[in-house]
Amino acid sequence: RILTTLAGPFFNVLLAFAFSVLVISVAGSQVLVTTELIDVTAGSPAYEAGLRPGDIIKEYNGRNVALSTEVIIFNTVCDGSPVRLTYERDGQILEAMVRPEYSEEYGRYLFGIMFGKGVDKLSSIETLKYSVYYVRMNIRSTADGLRGLVLGRLGMDSLSGPVGMAEIVDDVYHEAKQDGVPAIVLSMLNLALVISASL
Repeated sequence: RILTTLAGPFFNVLLAFAFSVLVISVAGSQVLVTTELIDVTAGSPAYEAGLRPGDIIKEYNGRNVALSTEVIIFNTVCDGSPVRLTYERDGQILEAMVRPEYSEEYGRYLFGIMFGKGVDKLSSIETLKYSVYYVRMNIRSTADGLRGLVLGRLGMDSLSGPVGMAEIVDDVYHEAKQDGVPAIVLSMLNLALVISASL
């Protein structure tokens, strides 16, 4: 009985992993952006804490991160409390406590950092490794979103039922169709990955 109960979530993660391998194999650096900082805004919380362009964020509040999207998602549910960032600079591991500032324009807390360096051409092993990171990121974002709802950091307007999901699929389709069929297929695979990892 326990195995039957666990089979559904296990298959969802396995399916998400398969979608992830496909997406990363085809899109690579278009999907994967490293945690290397390409810019740190002068005077921003991150700048004041000592971060500089070229630094590579390794941990966000003690949680390993490999993709910039992970840092962005963690920051989306940030409540303004100080965040401990562990980063690498010139081979040294350093730490900084950063208290993000609330941005009225964006409606959330920001550090003042920018990512943008894509992952270079990947070997088969690296594709599998980054696929694991990508699925982990989607599972974590679901868990963090649920935590944000329970703690009141996110409102009920953050939820999406069947109609909301149909609207998301429609939006993704219309955004991708200008780039052609391959972009539509990749976008839909990516969306299927997110949904599968979230269930």
